[in-house]
Amino acid sequence: MSTLNLGLQGVALKRDQMSSESEALFDTANTLDDIRKKAQEFNELESELKDSIAGIQDLLNNRTERLLLKDKKFKCHDSASEKTVYFCYRFDFEN
Repeated sequence: MSTLNLGLQGVALKRDQMSSESEALFDTANTLDDIRKKAQEFNELESELKDSIAGIQDLLNNRTERLLLKDKKFKCHDSASEKTVYFCYRFDFEN
């Protein structure tokens, strides 16, 4: 069994509640693509969704950073912003 599987064994995840409007929109989405499309249409959904999963992200980061592999701790990093990803791809395509 992998180190991550062992480290996250017995962890239950539940995101925080969003507003009733955002919950209704989120409930109608079946795929990640659907969620992205709805978040583009309704700006509040994106920010509320990010806020609702922040607690889960902190929990997973804390659990992951306590794990060791060959006496070295795992490190968690924040994800790249959309702006950073855009500039990375733009730079790559220009070369």
